[in-house]
Amino acid sequence: MAHRGDELITVTSTPESGLPRFLHRLYKGSRYVRGSAMAGVKAAKDERREDYAWWMPVASRWSDCDAYGHVNNAVYYSWFDTSLTTLAIERGILRAPGQTSIGLCIASGCEFLAPVDFPQTVDVGIRLGRIGNSSLRYELAIFTQQSDTPAAVGHFVHVYVDAATRASVSLTEAQKAAVADLLAI
Repeated sequence: MAHRGDELITVTSTPESGLPRFLHRLYKGSRYVRGSAMAGVKAAKDERREDYAWWMPVASRWSDCDAYGHVNNAVYYSWFDTSLTTLAIERGILRAPGQTSIGLCIASGCEFLAPVDFPQTVDVGIRLGRIGNSSLRYELAIFTQQSDTPAAVGHFVHVYVDAATRASVSLTEAQKAAVADLLAI
């Protein structure tokens, strides 16, 4: 499908497109915005703290800094991943007793908006963008403690599969209920 600036795109892939079956089911009919100027869709730079429901502070380390003197972009992903995994364990989405499914990250993205330095503590905010049959779309943002505007905004899509066979499985009602309060309105 062609991309045109900020237009709303609907995924129309078919099983013949080469996507694995679970990806085809996840994305077929999905709608998303490329760019940020679309009316009614908030741009990353316009996100605010109140847009996120769950929080975790993370301290930068000297070793996180790159040759330019600020935290390297790859570290932002590490902070996202650490915070999201902490949330998932706390909420019983991962490592729940008797759980036979695991969440595989099949998509992620990040917009870097401002540098973070050392020493600095950031707050990672998380909300849920979508609860699917077998997937969750997490939306995350990093804020320095002195700012209401984000240093970075990102997302992760996790598809739940059987741990042994890697076949797609439905989320349980308990898994959905555990994160329902994080759903963005």
